[in-house]
Amino acid sequence: MKLEFSVAGTSFRSRDDLASVAKVVRSGPHRLVPAMLQREPTNKFDPNAIRVYCNDAWLGYVPRVQAATLAPCMDRGDRVDAVVTRVLVDPDDDYDPIKFDLRVVATDARAVR
Repeated sequence: MKLEFSVAGTSFRSRDDLASVAKVVRSGPHRLVPAMLQREPTNKFDPNAIRVYCNDAWLGYVPRVQAATLAPCMDRGDRVDAVVTRVLVDPDDDYDPIKFDLRVVATDARAVR
């Protein structure tokens, strides 16, 4: 399964952390920077919540619709690879939130046994 989307909730994260990650993405040779996804099943707003991290910075969440698809895969132990593919706002602009596009590929653990 392959999903592509913009990370949700970036306006609630540390602007310094987001700007730091944005600069890494923009300066990389291929501009694809690995991201880590972490389930947050105790989230009071969404039991399918999945946090997105990059370079140890919490960027935000997988959007609700995509999280509903991806969370069961993560819960059953499927391999999930994620990369930041694009920065959507200039990290030097202090007023607009910095946004990131993400590509996630999940491989069904049952298919590789």
